[in-house]
Amino acid sequence: MSVLESLVGNKNVKVLFQGMGGAGKHYAISCREFGTQVGAGISPNPDKDGTFFEGIPIYNTVEKAVEKQGVNASIIFVPAINGRGADINYETFSKTILKPMSKMSVNPVLTAAGDAIIEAIWNEIPFIVSITDGIPQQDMRYIKAYLREVNSYLGLDGRRISLVGSNTHGVVFPKERVKMGIIPSNVATPGNVGIVSRSGSLTYEVIKLLSTNGFGQSAIIGIGGDTDRGLGFVDCFQLFEKDVATKVVVLMGEIGGDEERRAAEAVEKGIITKQVIAYVVGKTAPEGKTMGHAGAINKEKGGSAQEKIEMLRSAGALVANDIEEITKIVKRTV
Repeated sequence: MSVLESLVGNKNVKVLFQGMGGAGKHYAISCREFGTQVGAGISPNPDKDGTFFEGIPIYNTVEKAVEKQGVNASIIFVPAINGRGADINYETFSKTILKPMSKMSVNPVLTAAGDAIIEAIWNEIPFIVSITDGIPQQDMRYIKAYLREVNSYLGLDGRRISLVGSNTHGVVFPKERVKMGIIPSNVATPGNVGIVSRSGSLTYEVIKLLSTNGFGQSAIIGIGGDTDRGLGFVDCFQLFEKDVATKVVVLMGEIGGDEERRAAEAVEKGIITKQVIAYVVGKTAPEGKTMGHAGAINKEKGGSAQEKIEMLRSAGALVANDIEEITKIVKRTV
């Protein structure tokens, strides 16, 4: 089973764009031009309900988009601003699991972006990608707790909802021609190199280098730069391990947090048996400084680039000193 099928449940991906502002509209067209089936868009403006943008039907609730268009994946472009999105019944787990919340008796007032993610979960969309940056940590912690509750019930039927992000550059599945995010369309090519990254623009350079040298990608997953996120490195390792198309995995890490430590432990324990090639940025980052975004801050023990490099190398990953060396290691490995 491919990485895409594992996340969505099938290859017939129909994407919902939550937040049809300037960015949402632009990338809805960009993703569609790549080959992605864009099913619908969401605008909270009631006057937009039932209208179209470049042939894309617009609704003001996710429930309508699911019912009328059968969307099974969603991408969040709703800004992280104060204010409520759709009127969501927080007293239920989800659309079909009508049970009172057991562990979270207080329903917080989330930002509009947080509400958008909850609305997608509530409607049981199996794959959600949140591009939005600036979502508060308390929002993401509530969202993750809510998602765990929903998945504990969906799991009884063998189903699961996966969240990528927030603050991610998105995902690309080159062979299936599915793009959900802001990764440039002209750099990705089909192949057998899996990529999972915290970084954004640097990832684009690595994809381009690999493609130029004849190494296409099986899947590209940006897990997001925020401290609290959905899928992490280890989750993606498990997806790549099951994917027959993936022969080698490129991990792109950075300072701050413990994702790279967890990844090193997964390599050492054999959670992923395919060769991992790692590149960690931020070797010259001064301690205590935020570099780029809130998740990239070198403040805790084990959070520096050099410490992460040593952990990954000791675990069995092949570590590149620069992005050009990634291609050379892939060439020796594949």
